[in-house]
Amino acid sequence: MWNSAKIRPQDPAPSGPACENCLLYGLISRSMRERTTSPAILPEATGLDPTSASAYIIRGNAHLEAGSLDRAIADYSRAIELDPQSAAAYNNRGVARAVADEPREAIADYDRAIAIEPKNPFAFRNRGDIYRERGECEQAIADYTRAIRLDPICVDAYCERAVAYQSREELDLALADYDKAAALDPDHAIAHLGRGRICARRGDFVAAIASLTRAIEASPTLAIAYNERGHAHLGAQNFANAAADYAKAIALDPTIAQELRAAEVSSELRPNKPARTPAPKKAAAHDGMTVGFYDCYAKPSGLNYWMIPFDPAAFATRPAELRAALGAAFDAYRKQKPQVVLDALANAGTDPLVALFRGIASMVKSQTADRAHNEEQAEWHLRVAGAGGEDKANAILGVLLACKMEGIDQDVAEARKLAERAARSNDAFAVRQLAVQTFSGAFGTADPERAADLMWSAAELGDPVANAMLAAFFNAGTGLQQNPAKAEQYLGRAADLGLTDAQNMLGDLAFRRYHKKLLDTPETGVRHFERAMNSGNSTWAASRLVGLYGCDGREAPWRNYRKALDYIPCCAPYSFHGYHFTLGAVYRAHCDFVTSWAHYNIARHLGSKDAVERLTQIESLLTQKEAQRALDLSQTIEAGLKPIPPNILLQGPAQ
Repeated sequence: MWNSAKIRPQDPAPSGPACENCLLYGLISRSMRERTTSPAILPEATGLDPTSASAYIIRGNAHLEAGSLDRAIADYSRAIELDPQSAAAYNNRGVARAVADEPREAIADYDRAIAIEPKNPFAFRNRGDIYRERGECEQAIADYTRAIRLDPICVDAYCERAVAYQSREELDLALADYDKAAALDPDHAIAHLGRGRICARRGDFVAAIASLTRAIEASPTLAIAYNERGHAHLGAQNFANAAADYAKAIALDPTIAQELRAAEVSSELRPNKPARTPAPKKAAAHDGMTVGFYDCYAKPSGLNYWMIPFDPAAFATRPAELRAALGAAFDAYRKQKPQVVLDALANAGTDPLVALFRGIASMVKSQTADRAHNEEQAEWHLRVAGAGGEDKANAILGVLLACKMEGIDQDVAEARKLAERAARSNDAFAVRQLAVQTFSGAFGTADPERAADLMWSAAELGDPVANAMLAAFFNAGTGLQQNPAKAEQYLGRAADLGLTDAQNMLGDLAFRRYHKKLLDTPETGVRHFERAMNSGNSTWAASRLVGLYGCDGREAPWRNYRKALDYIPCCAPYSFHGYHFTLGAVYRAHCDFVTSWAHYNIARHLGSKDAVERLTQIESLLTQKEAQRALDLSQTIEAGLKPIPPNILLQGPAQ
């Protein structure tokens, strides 16, 4: 309910009896909400003249500033009893009642103050504030206009009227008021802030950035100005500058994201920025025709160590021997082999990037052996890396220190500090991790809206995983308005940036739509699956291609048994029921009932309930000798099954 107030001492008040002892609602309300502790209630004053209305007004002012609203109202009421023509007493009682959330009573007091002293600009401004907060902008504008006529050099009155004009979508008038305020006081931060907001809303991001920069120059600790300039930079596609401004805003005021997202204006600044909703909508039941997201994207809560992007080009600045060691470590990292990472770097020294790889590998090892020791080692390596300028290391530490672990002492305050500092570096991974922590509530209360904003920034900075997570946020309506089309768009960006999971999800979606005859061709799905298989080492993608070419394709070239046979070796050796169920279906479609039964039987042993019915159907088609051959084949294949090899989760952009 609080009105905007400028961040510096109030303009000199107009002189004269009409303004003596009068208070402004904006200043009082801001003073009270900016307190970090509750003030002590003032003791009763001694020596108070019981016949002096002014004495009661002065004491009422002291009680109001101290936050004792009941005592303040009582003193102002006593002053009115002693002097029924005291405009100051009515005005100030109106302020106290407004702060106490009694708008009707406050307006009645302001009305009386104005009736007594029609040239009192304070009462007009105060009544204008109440009308504006109640949404009665026409009356608010009338009151601010009257206050300006009475005090033409009052900068705040122009800014307050501009806010009311904005509420009525009269942006030209609002801009003119901000311009007038800035002309009267070139260092008025709120005037420049308001002007910048309007320019950004109109898409004039150059002018917006200039105005918001002036606001920051006038008030370097004004967090809201950094946040708004971040919006403007984002609209101008200056992603690094946007991330830096958001980080500065958060550093100055960690609560700013939550407070600003509640304001309507913050949802209107960026082009294509999703509209906000008061609460996330519950996702509709999945019909199979929209993207099905994995939980790690829809409900991110921690750190996936194999989804940290590295740029091998960064190795080029190292000496040849170190460059070779880092290359080997990176190759092992992509294949999810932590011990091989450590072995490759055994003699690589203390380069920060080496320490980062060692820290990640040690954390992964802690999940299977000697947890406390490996966690302790991981923290040491990551701190070395962070001290050497590796922002990813600080982002990872920001996750670890927020958790309860055996080898790392929990320190949520330091975790938050490291995470925020890492995000300010504009490292896309660091921004993504701060979004995850904000969404999960690791640093306190979960904030889905700020998490969505941070994830959006990380996605625009080019992080493939952030694009997939933002897609999941769109899909579920997490922190922003639900939009399946946007979900598919951002997942497509993640796939193009080389995220194997995104390629598999989009491939599955295209195949489902093709099966339901919503698509004439599965070509898009094939393209995603082929890249996931060839660049991402995805055995799942191979099995889906086997199923398409072996039995699900409606016609050539999508029904091609020879091509299916080419893909089968990419998934058949692995121990997963879905692969063998698919193989059973393909061999059955081509009347190889012995091999079909063998794979269905393996699928049953691996947990597929659907395979039982298929086995029963095929058994009626087998001779006794064929049944024995099928059983022998099943046992032979099953004896040689291997665990599914890990995907290369981040492939890098398509060439």
